[in-house]
Amino acid sequence: MLPVKRSRITIAISTSLLRYTPMSTRMSAVAAASVLLVVACGTATAYLLQNVYDSAGPGEGYDKLVILDPAQFYSGSLIVEPGTSCVLHGSGAIISLGTADSILASGPSTLLDMDHCVVIGGTYGVHYGDQAQGSVVHNTFFGNKVGIAIWDGTAVTAKNNIIADAAEYGIAKVSEVTPYIAYNDVWSYGMWPYAELCWS
Repeated sequence: MLPVKRSRITIAISTSLLRYTPMSTRMSAVAAASVLLVVACGTATAYLLQNVYDSAGPGEGYDKLVILDPAQFYSGSLIVEPGTSCVLHGSGAIISLGTADSILASGPSTLLDMDHCVVIGGTYGVHYGDQAQGSVVHNTFFGNKVGIAIWDGTAVTAKNNIIADAAEYGIAKVSEVTPYIAYNDVWSYGMWPYAELCWS
């Protein structure tokens, strides 16, 4: 695929305008911001995040070492293979999720550590479930339905993240799990910055 050149100025203008957009129109506005980003770059091609993960080899003690290029643009969901350990170094790269997309780690012995990613849109910016483990540190989540979702017996650290314009919650967890959550900047959310949910 052809590389995509990003404009940080375009991103800054788009996101600052979205901060003052009514909540009912934010999700579509986030999609528009992604389009603006690509148009400003002069090409509509992007690297699929799942393909980058699939082609990654081992490193740093993980089964999958994924290092993103901040000069590139990434799109689509990511499903970490159950039972696999993965580290995702974003290096400041932008990941644009589709409306129903998420970055997902699920299953016993599944590990996902991610840092320095900018995750735009999607149902969940990152979603841990079914006893998966990992850390989410120094990332930016923007315009997701839920920025960080922590379900089903997971052991997760969420620290030093920026979570903005979530349609529902900045960080949500179920009552059965006790993640370590600290020093996150959560603002302009639809319902609550943090939520503990009880499944019936």
